[in-house]
Order: sequence, then C-alpha cells, then structure tokens
Amino acid sequence: HGVYHADPHPGNVIITADEPAGLGLLDFGMVGRIDDRLRETIEGMLLAIASNDTRLLTTLIKRVGNTPPKLDDAILSIDVADLIATYGSQPLESFDLSGALNDVTDIMHRHQISLPPQTSLLIKTMISLEGSITTLSPQFSLLEVMRPFFRKMWLRRFSPKRQFNRMRRIYVELESLLETLPSQISGVMQLVQEGRLDVHLAHKGLAPSVNRLVLGMLFSSVFLGSSMLLAFKVPPILFAGEGWLGIRDLSLLGLIGYGVSMIALLRLLTAIYRSGHLEQSDRE
Repeated sequence: HGVYHADPHPGNVIITADEPAGLGLLDFGMVGRIDDRLRETIEGMLLAIASNDTRLLTTLIKRVGNTPPKLDDAILSIDVADLIATYGSQPLESFDLSGALNDVTDIMHRHQISLPPQTSLLIKTMISLEGSITTLSPQFSLLEVMRPFFRKMWLRRFSPKRQFNRMRRIYVELESLLETLPSQISGVMQLVQEGRLDVHLAHKGLAPSVNRLVLGMLFSSVFLGSSMLLAFKVPPILFAGEGWLGIRDLSLLGLIGYGVSMIALLRLLTAIYRSGHLEQSDRE
C-alpha cells in the first residue's frame, strides 16, 4: 500500500512467541510513504543497474532529485558508469545494497542534486534495515529475498492497468496545460502590444575572451602597419646607404611597431596559457 516503517533499527524489532515464530515491529512514530512515481523510479534504477544501462540510470538520478542549473551531464555519466561497473557485476546473493545506496547518495551530493525528503527517508530506511538484518543474520541477503518480487515488478511495469493509469495521468496533465496555455499566450501578446515586454540578455564569462580578441586585433593592425612602414621606407631611416651586414633602409617607426606587436603577442599567449586557454576562461 506504499506505507513503510521508517525506523527499523534493532530496538524496534521483536521476535514473536507465535508458532512458528515471526518478526514484529515497534514504534510507528516514523512512517514513510512511497507514491507510484517514486516506486517506478526506484524499480527503474534497480533494472538499470542489473542491465548495466548507464544512460537510463543517469536519467533516473536526475529525475528523482532537483538538479542544479550548471549540472555537468558528462561527468555525472562517468560517475554513474563507475557505479554500475562496481555493483552491476555483483551476484544477487552478495549484493552490497547499503554500499550501492550510499554511493548513489554520494554521487548526488557531489553533483549538488538535492533529494526530496521522502526519497532521503527511504534511502535511510533501506540502509538501516539492511544493517539490522545483518546484525540478526550475517548470511541473510535482502535482495535474495526480494528475488521473487522482481518478476512481479516486470509484470507490473508492463501491465495494461499501469499503462492505463499512466495515460490517464498524462491526459490530466495535458488537459491542465491546454486550459492554461491560451490565457498565458494571451497575456504575453497583450504585453507585446502594450510595449511592456522586456527581454534581458546577460553574458557570463565572455569578458576575458572579448578582451583578448580586441587586443589581438589591435596588435595585428600594428603589425600590418609596421610592415607597410618598412615596405615604403618611411623616415626616419636606419642604416641608410650601404647599411650594416646587408641590412639597410629600415624604417625606425616600422621597427618600433614590430617590437611592440611581438611583445604584446607573447604576453597575450602567456596569459592564455596561464589561464588554461580560452575555453576554460569562458566557463569560469
């Protein structure tokens, strides 16, 4: 029914005196609830790990939490691939469930993906539950007991009832969107007609690239101008007449321009190298 005991530590577990003996739970002060969407996401994560599907698991991790605006999908996919490589090949009877859950949580924290409260509570409960079971029976495997439910999970995911409920949910959301969309478009058009629609564009990280581009164009112009001064022998002239070592009739202004442009070019290349090239400066 989607309700579970959210604090299953050893102090809240008892062995009943019935025949045969069974387990009982105490202290229902902390109870969690799993809705259909969260259950489907968790089932999808288990199936993605079992089938070594990195792309599906990455998508589900982003779906279950709130992702930051600057999330790097490539790095997240690499971390998820490492997770699958670690746990995807483990046999079911020795699968480290708490370790896998802890690693998934670490990945989400590392990429600043915040978990909803009900998801965090469920992960905490699963880790606590496996710890309590290991205390009672070190050889017990929680996933081994869950094996018969995997077939039911597959059948439930593709059952006509589930597909009908999903289509009904999509229809309700689409109907709500179609009801509100015309009024929202009308409001935007009214702002356009009244001239009150403002579009604000903000650039981020372009200043270093723009500065280097302007300096590069400026000193390129100095270099070309110096070349023309040397070509036309614009006075004042150095080494007039026979010259020195075959060098003669050099424009002093052209030489100065050459020197300034070369020094500026070297400084520009040094600045780009120290900052990690233009691409890194743009991201910063």
